[in-house]
Amino acid sequence: SKFASGQPPSVGLEHRAAAMQLMATVPSTGGETVKTVLRKGSGGQAKSSLQRWNAVCHVVIYRGAQVVRNSWPSGPQALFVGADPSLGRVAEIVSSMEVGERALVGFNDGAGP
Repeated sequence: SKFASGQPPSVGLEHRAAAMQLMATVPSTGGETVKTVLRKGSGGQAKSSLQRWNAVCHVVIYRGAQVVRNSWPSGPQALFVGADPSLGRVAEIVSSMEVGERALVGFNDGAGP
């Protein structure tokens, strides 16, 4: 399962524990996405009416308990939604979020927990 989060890693064990708790609710098969909002957004929907747009955000991705990607040390990451097919489900998830929202999101990507 993959987890994208707008929460800084300084939250430490509490953040990891929340991610692991969310992971336990993600089905091992199927395409269901599980989302826990950590902070509600203050703006409108992030999704643009354009087919291609950029989302600038921090991302922490877990594979099981291991962090496999963390943008916090180097700064926000630009996600090229609609232009970068490697984003896959992450593009759908970002499109569903509000501007300023922080969330933990889990889904099975077929590569195991």
